[in-house]
Amino acid sequence: MENKNQMEGTQVSKVRTTRSAIGSTNQNILNFLRKCTAYQADAIRVMVDIAGKNGDVKSASAGELLFIHKYLNQGYYKEDGNEYTKLLAHRQARAQMLMQSVSPFLEKDKLVSATIALMQITADNAVIEQARQNLPPRPAEQVPNGGRQ
Repeated sequence: MENKNQMEGTQVSKVRTTRSAIGSTNQNILNFLRKCTAYQADAIRVMVDIAGKNGDVKSASAGELLFIHKYLNQGYYKEDGNEYTKLLAHRQARAQMLMQSVSPFLEKDKLVSATIALMQITADNAVIEQARQNLPPRPAEQVPNGGRQ
């Protein structure tokens, strides 16, 4: 009798996922990734991971934090000015967009942890100073008239 119940239990756990369900999941993931901007998917992944560790920024590797910093700095160029406050404001606006992207993946308590961690990351003075020293020039395709006078 016991063997029969055990066999029935194992049969229930052997439910197979169909190819169409797998394909649908993959398509949803692909659609999501196509909507992401540069560095956004990686930044979301890292922030979800940090939130899962109760907002412990120190648990993230330097490479993982680099994804977030690249996302936060993206779109700010030498031509925008080298002022600390302007770069910080840009990073804060980008952090807000990142939190909006991260929020669907987190429970309420984890969202608070992620927000606090992102505030710490966004306002890291050493990183902001390094970014100010290494601002890239605006790409030619984003300059009016292609950079020609």
